[in-house]
Amino acid sequence: GLAQWEEAFTLAINAGPRDVLDEDTADSDIPLTVPTGAAAEALGATFQCFVQRVTPPQGEYPCRAFVAWIESLIGDDAPPEDEATPPDDLGVVRRVLSGPLELHERDLAALNTLKDVLRGLVWADEAVACDPVPFPTFWTDLEGAVDAATYRLPLPADREALLVADVTQARGVPFHTVAVLGLAEGEFPAALAEDPFLRDADRRTLRDDFGLALSPSPDSSEAEYFYEAIARPRAALLLTRPRIADNGAPWQASPYWDEVCRRVAVTPLHLTSHSYPAPDEAASWEELLLGLSMQGDTAGWQVLARRQPTYHTALERAMRVLAQRLGATATGLYDGDLTPDGDIFTQRFGPARTWSASRLESYRDCQTRQNQRGGFMQCISKALDGKQRFGN
Repeated sequence: GLAQWEEAFTLAINAGPRDVLDEDTADSDIPLTVPTGAAAEALGATFQCFVQRVTPPQGEYPCRAFVAWIESLIGDDAPPEDEATPPDDLGVVRRVLSGPLELHERDLAALNTLKDVLRGLVWADEAVACDPVPFPTFWTDLEGAVDAATYRLPLPADREALLVADVTQARGVPFHTVAVLGLAEGEFPAALAEDPFLRDADRRTLRDDFGLALSPSPDSSEAEYFYEAIARPRAALLLTRPRIADNGAPWQASPYWDEVCRRVAVTPLHLTSHSYPAPDEAASWEELLLGLSMQGDTAGWQVLARRQPTYHTALERAMRVLAQRLGATATGLYDGDLTPDGDIFTQRFGPARTWSASRLESYRDCQTRQNQRGGFMQCISKALDGKQRFGN
């Protein structure tokens, strides 16, 4: 705290000048690198100026006053007009611009987002006419707003990238390709509900009895958002929807999906848990492993054997187990003799593991839910990537 700093400066000033190194100086509690005497007094005066500059306004003020004080500390990118007069701000922007080039975009993007947060606080404070507050209250609000804020780095003009955002964040921005996800009832458009602050019954009363122009709260702009989203791509548009809810029930399609199907001569492609991409269409390491394993002994499979022998060996073992499970000895859904492949489990989990039906829960779960080679290999590829542990 400030008291400890002031105590340290007092000790250094009272220690007097240190022109020569003698025994008394060597036994002093003050390190040799710390200035003493007049030098410490000059440094202490500079420190007090710094403390005075970063001390916030005392008393209760509106949000705008505290924001103005913070922005005065940040400063701008213009150097002072009189170079002989030191700037009154902390020169944050100038330090960013004079720092390493690789940090310019990151720091400026963060700084611009901070300024947006400050402006948002001023707007909210004046919109609801809040009373003046002390600085600690303002600081608590600022911390919460900063914690909730995010920023993105600007995309270089010569580099392609993927933007993941909701439809409101991507409004007015053209893209080469757009994928709109979640076109299911209750997802997009979202389920509408009453405004918790002004119920529909109160709205009707205010509209009918007092003549206020109030519309029902469930009014939504998602139709406009959807139209803007599908109008953004220059080359291709992908629309997707889930068909099965988490509880296993069919999930009704979004009315937007039905309208597109009615107006556009396309046939939706139905993908299930048994569907897997070809290796050249893989978008992740898991999908690549799955596609290679399902194609068998191909050139890609041999490349995997040379470059990733660990994954290749693990997949071969998994397919051996699967072949045994789906072989002629399997007479039912849960039948199959895995004894010939016991070495696979022993090497992976050790000889001390005791196996039972519950120990093979992941194996059973993959088989009963997907019940095909492709689906089971998806579980195997996830297990190899650490997302699902096979056999435990």
